[in-house]
Amino acid sequence: MESVATWTGTGQPALMTRSSSADLSSIQGLDHAIVALPYQFGFWPTDSLVLICLRMIDAGEQRGAVRGSVVFTARVDLPLDGGTAELKAALAPALRRPNGDTVILVAFEDSPDFAHSAQGSQRALASVASSVREAGLEVLALARVRGERWQAVDVPGRNDVWIPLPATSDVPIIADYVFAGRVPAADRRDIESVLRPTHPNLTKQVKAVIDGQTSVPSSAQTVCSVATVLSQILSSDPTADVISAVDPVELAHCALGLHDVHLRDALLDRLCPGLTGAHAITTERARALQDLLPTTPSVASVECRRLAALGSHVPQLWSSPMFATAGYLAWYCGDGALALITTQAALRADPDCSLARLVDHALWQAMPPPRAA
Repeated sequence: MESVATWTGTGQPALMTRSSSADLSSIQGLDHAIVALPYQFGFWPTDSLVLICLRMIDAGEQRGAVRGSVVFTARVDLPLDGGTAELKAALAPALRRPNGDTVILVAFEDSPDFAHSAQGSQRALASVASSVREAGLEVLALARVRGERWQAVDVPGRNDVWIPLPATSDVPIIADYVFAGRVPAADRRDIESVLRPTHPNLTKQVKAVIDGQTSVPSSAQTVCSVATVLSQILSSDPTADVISAVDPVELAHCALGLHDVHLRDALLDRLCPGLTGAHAITTERARALQDLLPTTPSVASVECRRLAALGSHVPQLWSSPMFATAGYLAWYCGDGALALITTQAALRADPDCSLARLVDHALWQAMPPPRAA
């Protein structure tokens, strides 16, 4: 999978993800693709229409027997009023993405009014299927999902048959996501909880350090603080309580240091090569930071969440670079929900933050992050 994009019913993008874990396997079967979707998005879709774009499809002898690689996945809220114009407009950027030739459409129905939900989702499926064909892509299958059952749509003799979804243990690709630390949250609000500070004393201490600064921290001090905090974030122990362990002075100086674009880009170049390239790491501070960071760091969702959680303990005026960095890392490593949430937090703190605006634009356009050759 190269990317995952989500838009809410208000037309705002809600998620953009690239996941390396899905590159390790192919999706086998439409039911397997459905079970894998929450792991791609990072949360369980509700009242949603999901578009799965694939390449190298082998449909087998039966319609719905899918085998292929996921190019990207996009999600939109099912419109409450039954309209489809806004839904089609939200998906338009995703349909302009190259490299895919076949689409699967899945409607997740969670409304307590089954009749209304069924009617609305079928109308949405038909409308978006028309847009997909107009874009020159093949519609391989349409499906509806309610709870732990799914139903094929427009398949003779099967329109009224609800089939149990397979257990996650029976879907091989799930193991790749779990290995990469990708476990879906209950819903999007659960992911947003990372932006709520959990250690009030740390928040007060960081603010006191920043407010008490009478001069800009020295270059060496800033570099060491950024390296120290990032080393804690990159701890190999996924259960480590980084927030409790971090020194408030180090965190304050790290937050201030990431306002230096050269330092921030040096960090990103080491953690996710491809944004800048070695030729762009020109300042002494940037090179010094890279010398202090692990040579081949491993960044996954847990590290992105740790950085975002630390950013929530920094005064908003100074938090934008930390949130933007967390957003870029999340976009790069495959946690699209977190990428959007942290990018929006960065833009609330500083609407002119260049990195946050870059990721925000990428989310809108369903673009994958740059990667080093």
